[in-house]
Amino acid sequence: DQIHDDMMDRYRQAIEISKGVFERSVKHIVKNIILPKQSDENLFLVAFNPNNYLRNEVVECFIDLPKEYDKGDFNIFDLNGNEIEKQIVSFKPYLPVLEQLIDRPMYFDMMRYHCFIDLKNVPEFGYKSFWLKPSENSKLKIQKSKIGLASKDKIENDFLKVKINANGTFDVFDKANKKDFKGLGYFYDEGEAGHAWVNIPTKPFITTLKSKPKIKSIQNGKLSATLKISHKIKLPIILAERKKKNPKFVLVDVDLFITLNKNLKRVELKVEVDNKAESHRLRVMFPTNLDAKFHYGEGQFNVVKRSSERPDTKDWIEQPMYDFPLHHFADVTDCKNGLAVLVDGLKEYELLNDKKKTLAVTLFRGFEYIIAPSSKQDYTYLKGSQCLGKSSYRLSIYPHKGDWQSGDVYEEALNFNNHISVVQSGKSNGKLPSELSFMKVTPDDLIFSALKKSEDGNGFVLRIYNPNENDIEGKVKFSNSLSKVQQVTLEEGLQKEINLIDKNSFAVSLAKKKIGTYKIDFRNYL
Repeated sequence: DQIHDDMMDRYRQAIEISKGVFERSVKHIVKNIILPKQSDENLFLVAFNPNNYLRNEVVECFIDLPKEYDKGDFNIFDLNGNEIEKQIVSFKPYLPVLEQLIDRPMYFDMMRYHCFIDLKNVPEFGYKSFWLKPSENSKLKIQKSKIGLASKDKIENDFLKVKINANGTFDVFDKANKKDFKGLGYFYDEGEAGHAWVNIPTKPFITTLKSKPKIKSIQNGKLSATLKISHKIKLPIILAERKKKNPKFVLVDVDLFITLNKNLKRVELKVEVDNKAESHRLRVMFPTNLDAKFHYGEGQFNVVKRSSERPDTKDWIEQPMYDFPLHHFADVTDCKNGLAVLVDGLKEYELLNDKKKTLAVTLFRGFEYIIAPSSKQDYTYLKGSQCLGKSSYRLSIYPHKGDWQSGDVYEEALNFNNHISVVQSGKSNGKLPSELSFMKVTPDDLIFSALKKSEDGNGFVLRIYNPNENDIEGKVKFSNSLSKVQQVTLEEGLQKEINLIDKNSFAVSLAKKKIGTYKIDFRNYL
């Protein structure tokens, strides 16, 4: 309806505003970094890490070389002279436009390279600088399939081995823990006879376990490889057709992209759907085959522990729902091995009551918009609730040892959601070092939530929390000198003064499942 359309418009505006804030912020930082001349071209990259973890990972980026400097290839180095491994996917001429309010638009004649680069030791909540040197054509400009991570129906790195099955499912072997997870990533579709608040599954129930999808290699290099699995799912076109003996069907295209990067301990998934059917719920299924007594879903400032057992409810008037919310991840573990599903924006999961302990993640649920607060109100002519058209979803599969705490699931989930951003620049003569961590919270079991201006405008507010089952003593360290630190409430009311450890750090003590909020005054900041 119109309200939903307005919400989507506000969401788009929020994304646009956040992108603008990010771009202005990194421009301000980059121009204040010391980027000394390394070559005549003065081409630099700065990688920004938005998380509380030191990161070593492959990053996708686009690099523009001015035509007068381009020689068909380039090398990347950190400022200590260490060469950075890269994988070029494609390259093409490009004309980026520079617009200024005081002058007419200008364009630059560039060669744009789409590539992956293997970054090392990017600091926590900080950045690291690199420089580019154009070079002559390389024989390995665009890496060919025979030298990549993939071969036929497999992708493999030092940690994981992924095998694609004929029906489109995939198996993951965790080399470190010597654990196999089989038959992952099939799709399950059910009719939806409910409404916005209640899910009422209705036949037919359809899976892709007997599917014969097309399997295609999209890219294959030393740093990153992607395979595409294309399903066509035959579904009744509307809810009323599901009740007929000879219903009308429509084909729904569902494409699954499986990506594995060098040195990555998780398998990244992207699902693209072109939905032409109404009133159905589509889920992606991950059989864990773990003897799990509990499952865990991350929520607001917490990780919620839920029992895998289901009570006998045959005499209950209202049946319980077993679809639970999640924020960044859901995890299933037998305490020895675990399988976490990391999500980017998806909000519903269920651990099925089957022998395989299947973890189901909802992609979307389309339903007829009919409500009856006092009398029936039929809005089925409004199709927004049917989730028609094209949509895409990001997930990741992370096998690990132990439970979500010992398996570092939070770290993987936040790294999956908050990617490293690479910014291109020329030389600059600032005051900041070429590599810097603005802030670090220790230990890593304490989770960063926010750093913002205080409501009174006099200082900054840091919020962290402890989602663990044990109390934690920790420390927060800043690159800037501190003047004063106070512990405050969520409403930023004063609780107590915090003594400094030194000019840059202070101690924190958080009980289990507690939030800590601190008002901070810096002596100076950029």
